[in-house]
Amino acid sequence: MDIGIALLAGGQADGSSREIAQIANDIEQLGLSALWLPEHVVTFEQYAERRGTRAEDYIEAMNCLWRDTPATYQGEFVSFQNVIALPKPIQKPRPPILIGGNSRSALHRVARYGDGWMSAMLPSEQIPLKLAQLEAECAMLERRPESIRHIHLTPYTTNRNFQEYHEQVTEIGKRAELAIAVLPQMLNRSPREVIAEIAQLASRMDVR
Repeated sequence: MDIGIALLAGGQADGSSREIAQIANDIEQLGLSALWLPEHVVTFEQYAERRGTRAEDYIEAMNCLWRDTPATYQGEFVSFQNVIALPKPIQKPRPPILIGGNSRSALHRVARYGDGWMSAMLPSEQIPLKLAQLEAECAMLERRPESIRHIHLTPYTTNRNFQEYHEQVTEIGKRAELAIAVLPQMLNRSPREVIAEIAQLASRMDVR
């Protein structure tokens, strides 16, 4: 599963749409997130206020640019008229969008715009609450929650802990297409060694 990740901060939506379209040949899905780490907020301080609303405006604008030629969009943070943005994504109408975040507003964006939800380092016992919130957001938009795939981001500590986490989230998310994204951060081992171990484990467990 190849996922390209983009941080929705500042800049120009037409430039972002072109850059994403250019890499769309090499990715299966597009992961989007508003500013969320403290480092993000410091780096993009001028864009941090109302960053969730800004992110939604950017998604709307990029969808418009991918869909229409020429494209015209009038939003709160992004506006343009008769713009031609090329190349268009090969995937039609656009690459599947995965939206990351654990907050209620992030889950609203998932329900409104996303093809998938990427949880961010959530312990497995907290996932059911977030799924219930996501289902509530989907209900308000009259959308089927099972149409949204789940990608759970988790650190990799030990082989046993990974297997336990996989079993727990698989049981929780039976109704949705599920994947686990792993951060191989171990101070006493090389990332290459850990990634090889995860790949071997995943092949035995039918994990994607």
